[in-house]
Amino acid sequence: MRLLKFTLFLIASMPLAGCKQNRKLSDDLSWMNNTYNPNDGNGGIGQGKSGWYVPSRNSGTEKFAAGTIQTFASDGCQITTWTEDDPSAEAREMYTFITLRFNLHDIDPGTVKLKTFSHNGGLDCGQFSAEEREAMQLDCDHAELVARTRNASADVEEDYHAVYPKLTGPEHDTYSKSKSSEVYFEIGNVDYANHFATAFRDAVIQCGGTKGAGN
Repeated sequence: MRLLKFTLFLIASMPLAGCKQNRKLSDDLSWMNNTYNPNDGNGGIGQGKSGWYVPSRNSGTEKFAAGTIQTFASDGCQITTWTEDDPSAEAREMYTFITLRFNLHDIDPGTVKLKTFSHNGGLDCGQFSAEEREAMQLDCDHAELVARTRNASADVEEDYHAVYPKLTGPEHDTYSKSKSSEVYFEIGNVDYANHFATAFRDAVIQCGGTKGAGN
C-alpha cells in the first residue's frame, strides 16, 4: 500500500515538474526572441545587429565599412539562425547569407562564451591588454556569443549562400552545405549580450544540454 501511494505521488508530480521546466524554457526563448529579433515591441530594431567602422578620409568621421544582421527562430529546442551582411554598408564585392540549424540539447553549456569587439575596426578586444585598448581607443561595445556542441560533434547544419553583385550568370551565386560544431550570435550591445548569454545558457540546460568530456 505504501509503494502504491508513492507511485501515485510520482505520477502526479511528473506533469507539474515538466510544466515548470517547459514554462522556464518558453520564457527564456520568448525574451530572446522579443529582444534579439526586430519586432513591434522594440520598435523594429533588434539587438542582433553589429557593424564595423573605419575613419573617413579628410572628414574626421567614421565610415560604415561592414556589418551583419542576424535573426533567429525557435521551435521548442530546435533553433534556426539567419545571418547576412548588412546591405547598408559600402558596396562590396560579395555578400553572404548563412543559415544555421541546431538543437539546444546538443549544445554544451560550458562552452557558451562571449567575445567583445570594438566597432572601430572590428578588433577583438580580448587580444589586447587594458592599456593597449585605451591607447588604441577601442570602445569594445560589440559582442559575439559563441557556443559549441557537446564533445565538438558535427550536429550543426549550415547553409551558405554567397552573392557576387558584379558577376552575372552562374557565377552570380554560389551555394554550399556543411556541418560544424559551433554556433554564434552577433550582438551590438555588450550589456545586453551578457543577459542574452545567461538566457541562452539557461535554455540549453532546460533542453537537456550537458557538458562534454572536455569540460
